[in-house]
Amino acid sequence: ACFCSGTLIRTPRGDVAVETLQAGDEVVTASGAVRPIVWIGSQKIISFSNMDAAQAHALTPVLISRDAFAQNMPDRDLLVSPGHAIAVPVMDSVFIQAVKLVNGATIRRAPCESTEYWHVELESHDVLLSNGLPSESYLDVGNRNLFATLSAGTQVEPATLDDYALPLVLNGPEIAAVRERLAARARALGWNSTTDKDEHLMVDGQRVEPAMDGDRACFIFPAGAREVALVSNAFRPAECGAGEDARELGIYIRDMHVSDGLFHDAAIDMDAPAIAAQCHDAEQQHDGHWRWTKGSLNLDPSLWAGCRGHVVLRLHRSAHGGQYWTAPAADAANIVSFRASA
Repeated sequence: ACFCSGTLIRTPRGDVAVETLQAGDEVVTASGAVRPIVWIGSQKIISFSNMDAAQAHALTPVLISRDAFAQNMPDRDLLVSPGHAIAVPVMDSVFIQAVKLVNGATIRRAPCESTEYWHVELESHDVLLSNGLPSESYLDVGNRNLFATLSAGTQVEPATLDDYALPLVLNGPEIAAVRERLAARARALGWNSTTDKDEHLMVDGQRVEPAMDGDRACFIFPAGAREVALVSNAFRPAECGAGEDARELGIYIRDMHVSDGLFHDAAIDMDAPAIAAQCHDAEQQHDGHWRWTKGSLNLDPSLWAGCRGHVVLRLHRSAHGGQYWTAPAADAANIVSFRASA
């Protein structure tokens, strides 16, 4: 259970930045009780870009946007670790980890180069108010040694589910119900969602639409084109409630061909280094290898060097896709600003 630097924790003297708190300070819990802090821990995470994908995914903060759950909940953007549990009312209140609530809109990953996580422990697990949003205090589940130096011979019995202040829900209909509420809330805040992949080519700065025929897409563009990219919306299955797959997925392609309608007709090798490096690893299906793009795939002019006049690019692709969000103007500007600063 980790808060990023700058998170405001409710105390009897007001909301206080987590990094300024010390053991012995008092906090106000969601129930209104005043309780002392028994331990503060911290952990600096640096060089996310040097981590492998799995490690970075496990540590990259989750950003919960202002008002994501309700007005002033939270009362400003909140950054927490992926495993940090948020207190959410279903029938009774339960804890759900932030990573389970990521929707790509009001709750999303916050890529950064570094961060510092803070841990606030009370005598027993409880619900703190972090930027106005009820979320858990630190509970030692066997990871305290990551944040503190223990005395030689110290043995700490990891906490169990019985030690949680609220039931911890890791999967099931409760999470699905909360995700639906959060999606409805996002739309009420001005976010728009679509299932349209919006696949197209950008050819020397001009957009080219495809002619569609079932699972086939066909593009036509001048053979003299120098900068060509296959572009689409992208989604992460984990943000659509579809498992743990956090890859950014664009179009699912089995094969590509180029021709000029005359004498040139050639397959594009999806395993060629220039193509494979821009896509996810190939996946074996019953009808051959398929690859996911990452939302943009640059195509080198050498791929259609034998074409004259015009190029006909044909894709055999799947209609499989996800939910894509468009942010309100104000949020879009904030997202761009945040990514630039990160």
